[in-house]
Amino acid sequence: MSERVKSKTVTSYKLQVTRIQSLDFRLLVTRNSFTCLLFIALFFASCGVRRNVPVHQQPPRAQQQPVAPTLAQKQQDLVAFSKQFLRKPFQMGGRGPNTFDCSGFTSFVFREFGYTLNPTSAMQYTQFPAVRNKRDLRVGDLVFFEGRTRNGRVGHVGIVTETRPNGYFRFIHATVSAGVMVSSSTCSFFGVRYLRGGRVLQDNPNYTARQQTAQTQAQAPPTTTQQTHTVQAGDTLFSISRRYNTTVEQLRQWNPQLGDVLRIGEVLVVRR
Repeated sequence: MSERVKSKTVTSYKLQVTRIQSLDFRLLVTRNSFTCLLFIALFFASCGVRRNVPVHQQPPRAQQQPVAPTLAQKQQDLVAFSKQFLRKPFQMGGRGPNTFDCSGFTSFVFREFGYTLNPTSAMQYTQFPAVRNKRDLRVGDLVFFEGRTRNGRVGHVGIVTETRPNGYFRFIHATVSAGVMVSSSTCSFFGVRYLRGGRVLQDNPNYTARQQTAQTQAQAPPTTTQQTHTVQAGDTLFSISRRYNTTVEQLRQWNPQLGDVLRIGEVLVVRR
């Protein structure tokens, strides 16, 4: 074979190879472009489906249930709240927040925590389960005492703020002489006048204050009666207190409107 023929054959072969490679490249480019376009189409289609899912078909979020406060938390909160009113002055019939009498103070404090207490210490005595042993008292219990005359009748109430296993306790209450203060069970005045406790806060967080049965009420000491005295010529607070077997301080507690001088015809409240 001549050199010219060989050269044409080689050139023809190279051209064919070049055409084949060019065709392969175009096929490769076309196939890759199709794949890319298909991926983009599927991506936008999937986004559209996700975007159109109705809200109610989304999985619901877990809702947190409210947690009821424990007894210990309620006790701590009650004591902390009551101490905000230390040194607030005493006033007969005072229901707070600026003045209190003893039952007005206990009612005011427990109302903050959803409990409705009766208006007088004697009525609160019959309202809740009795705690008869001092060693069983706990923080938040009511504690009841006789009045000044020590006649077996309920005359005062406070709230326990601290207890010890031996029966010692401290309590916060509204007093005539010092307003709202904290006292101890070993105080000479209140120690000998202690009657028993009453349980308002229960282990059950859904407990609500309520009246006890008629049987419990029948066991309660008699309530205090009230009468009036009209001031006559020659009357003094001392003579009136002797007449009704009470004290001058008690008369002033029952009649906060009294001034330094009695006026003839003035009507005084006397409790017996």
